[in-house]
Amino acid sequence: MRRLEFSEEVSRNDANTSFFISTIPGSHARFRFTDPPLFKVRQGTVEEWTIRNTAREDHTFHIHQVHFKVLKINDQSVDDPAVRDTVTLPYWKGTGPYPSVTIRLDFRDPTILGVFPFHCHILAHEDSGMMAKLEVLPPGLPIHVSFDISPKLPVAGSNITFTAHLSGLKKDAPPAGFVEFYIDGAGHPMFTIENGTATYTTTFRKPGTHKVYVKYNGDDVYSPSVTQEADLTVEPKQ
Repeated sequence: MRRLEFSEEVSRNDANTSFFISTIPGSHARFRFTDPPLFKVRQGTVEEWTIRNTAREDHTFHIHQVHFKVLKINDQSVDDPAVRDTVTLPYWKGTGPYPSVTIRLDFRDPTILGVFPFHCHILAHEDSGMMAKLEVLPPGLPIHVSFDISPKLPVAGSNITFTAHLSGLKKDAPPAGFVEFYIDGAGHPMFTIENGTATYTTTFRKPGTHKVYVKYNGDDVYSPSVTQEADLTVEPKQ
């Protein structure tokens, strides 16, 4: 799952507004044509992106070369059969959750390779920096991600460590991407790989059963890899 934020900033010195697309909430960087691609994806993959609008005016997400389906609006599933390249995000009212959409993009077309933009479809906004580039790379080398949990029988209130393992790596090509740990459908901080592994330690305050899986997002050499979902049962504290 990739995450984007549409935001804007009004200059204190004049009436001009700067517009931004970022992957980190609250970060501000106007687009320049010399910027590298914000995202790199693999041909042959299907991705889900969540885009939110933190601004006090509407913005319209538009992407070139590829189409998408809208899966959720404001975190609520929708049944929208349309195939789109544009979707509007309403303005934020100043209180409550930010408006958002979740979309599924199809990069399986074999001719999709290359660099192309996505941006706000309001001309003044894209011209003022609300734009970014995407690069679609050829399919990468296949690798396999797995994970284990310690302790095997975790107890509520105690530390639980998830360790991801990447296999199939070339000795002269260490992975440059990130591992993300998903618990009950929610992604947790992205971790870099060191010596083929990445770890995440957390605590579950209450007993119960959780769904867990791990994803490697891929890089310039390796394709993404994701584990099957597994059940994690957290026992009551004795």
